[in-house]
Amino acid sequence: MVQIFLGVIGALLLTLAVVVVSLNWVFPLIGAKFLRGMLRKKAGLVQKELTDDGHRVPYLVGGTGEALILVHGFTSNKDNFDAVARYLTPSYTLYALDLPGFGDADRDPNADYGIEAFVTYVRQFSQALGLKRLHLCGSSMGGGVVAHFAARFPDEVASLWLIDAAATREFLTDSEMIKQYNITGKFPYLVRTHEEHVRKMEIVFGGRVKMPNCVEFAFANVAIRDFEIHSTILKKVLLTPPIESMFSGLKTPALIVTGDKDLVVPPSSAQTLAKVFPNSSVVVMASAGHLPMVEYPRQSAQDYLAFRAELAAR
Repeated sequence: MVQIFLGVIGALLLTLAVVVVSLNWVFPLIGAKFLRGMLRKKAGLVQKELTDDGHRVPYLVGGTGEALILVHGFTSNKDNFDAVARYLTPSYTLYALDLPGFGDADRDPNADYGIEAFVTYVRQFSQALGLKRLHLCGSSMGGGVVAHFAARFPDEVASLWLIDAAATREFLTDSEMIKQYNITGKFPYLVRTHEEHVRKMEIVFGGRVKMPNCVEFAFANVAIRDFEIHSTILKKVLLTPPIESMFSGLKTPALIVTGDKDLVVPPSSAQTLAKVFPNSSVVVMASAGHLPMVEYPRQSAQDYLAFRAELAAR
């Protein structure tokens, strides 16, 4: 009987191993979708969709407590916050939306993809959900979006969480990445091959990063598919001047986060943002690249929870 039991267990483990290998290498898109579903479930997030002004707005929602809207960066999507979300949903109701041109959102080549248009999009999303006095979080380009949201509508924003926000001159005009783009038209986030995508990931995370083959394959597939629309969006986004040339001394409380190994947005940009939002705290995360909430989700969440606790104590 014991031998039969061990034999069944062995067969099940072998079958499981075959399934895992198949999903990772043979059917990578299915494997990536499966892992994404597991992350969402672990964080307590479910996907929903609303229609605003004729446009679909896909988003993830989950958790309990005050609302926190999460805005992703360039070439990314709403699932960029899945890892950190599991540490935040016990305290807040999270809304992570796809901006137009990204994730599951519409891709209209004739739409306006400038930062101001994204601000309007996020504002209409919050209004459609009946949310008021917003707590906003933005990563990279999304950080620029929510920073400009707070600048334009200060009475509507209770706080900001700016994660390696691409909003200041350090990135928009002074960075080698943008200088090379202006000369050559090439930008490392715009890829045409899987090999180029591997290099993109190295830049994003400040070095070679280990991830399941299925995830890397799925990310690359989307990036290659969206090369043209994202090229258009980048041109529109870069038309917005550095935020410090337009605003200063804004009163919105802000947690400004940068990774000390960020190769995309220079860490020095955090100090420039702190002048725009002087009622702020700056956190420099050791060993983190451009996406601290992906690389160090628990620490990122702890920093944010501490920021909100201090804000409440005031």
